[in-house]
Order: sequence, then structure tokens, then C-alpha cells
Amino acid sequence: MVIYFTSGTDQETETTTILDHLRERLSSSSASFHATEIPCPTCNHQTTSDGVIASCLSCFLSGCQLCRFEYGVSIPYFLAKVRGGTCTRASSDSAADVLHRAYILLENGFGRYDIVNNNCEDFAIYCKTGLQVDLSRQPRKGLSGQAMDIGARSDVSKVPVEKLIAEMK
Repeated sequence: MVIYFTSGTDQETETTTILDHLRERLSSSSASFHATEIPCPTCNHQTTSDGVIASCLSCFLSGCQLCRFEYGVSIPYFLAKVRGGTCTRASSDSAADVLHRAYILLENGFGRYDIVNNNCEDFAIYCKTGLQVDLSRQPRKGLSGQAMDIGARSDVSKVPVEKLIAEMK
């Protein structure tokens, strides 16, 4: 099972990206259940779902390749990465803590999906690290991926999932 945060495939909102449309086109020719209202026979997932959802790995991938994100990497390794968005200097918490956060957010949600300030990467990084960016501060736009790394920013703090849920209500 995979727990993740999504805007939903059938939603035409300002958060829909070109990648979403490309992914839908690519997967519509595959044998996956992506872009249909027919529930998956394995996990009962429907692609019209949005928010924090759980599905089988096949539904999550929708015919795409699984990419690995690395946590707790060294500064030289981080700076040498040619492609941004593949690692962070922040360390992952224990599997028990990660799963605890993911299951609580599955039940309670992670707020409204926003491609810039509250997206699937933010969800995954929060579940893995418990770190949350203080959005009350002025957003830092135009910075490189190295400067925006959650493991290097000064405007992040460890937020218990129960506190995060209470603040969202």
C-alpha cells in the first residue's frame, strides 16, 4: 500500500500540471486503471479521488517509473546532484514515526492541494521528517533547489502530526 497526497486526476484546477496531462495520456494506453471510474480490483482505488489517499503500488505508479528520493545526504553529495528534487540533507525519522504521520494524515487530510505551497512532495517530506516550512513567513521565490532544501532552511521546524492536524481545523 502507498499513502500519498494528490490533486485528483479529473480535477481541472490551477494545480493541474502538464505532467498530470502527460501522465494521463501515457497511462490511458496502458493496462492500468488510471483515468477511469472503475475501482481497482486490488485496492479499490478510484482515480477521481483527491487529498490523502491509499492505493496499491500499481495504481500509484499508473504505468510510470518509481523514483527514489534520498534523505540525510551529505553536503557534497547534495551539491553534486545534477537533477534537483531528488534528495535532501534532512534525515528521515524512524519507520514507525513515518507511518504514524502517514496514517493520521490519511484519516485527517493534509489541507488543500497547492502545486507551490502544499503538494505531494511537501506531504512526503513531512511524513518522512516531521519538518514543516513556516508559511507565515514571506515565501522565498527565485532561490535554487539547494537554497530551498528543507534540510538547509532556517524557516522549518519539527511539528507533531497532532499539532499539524489541529492547526488545519
